[in-house]
Amino acid sequence: MATAALLAGGGAAVCHTLLATVIQREIPAEVRGRVSAFGSLGAYALGPLGLALAGPASGVVGAERLLKLGVLWQLTAVTVVLALPSVRRHDVR
Repeated sequence: MATAALLAGGGAAVCHTLLATVIQREIPAEVRGRVSAFGSLGAYALGPLGLALAGPASGVVGAERLLKLGVLWQLTAVTVVLALPSVRRHDVR
């Protein structure tokens, strides 16, 4: 569990760094505030909502099954993103 938590924390740190870099490079300065606001909405409103629903959901389907579903969801999301040619290209301006 500790190893998984360490890997998740490292992954989250890399993801946040890359997201901040992409926002600074690709989003025009006049709309960055709005983009950040939507990101904050997801992190501070929808994140806790998901955590609140995790307990009842694990009661319905079982904790092990719910964790497996979460792993499958994450692996699918990563695979879909990495399948995009524009993500795999390393275009440096």
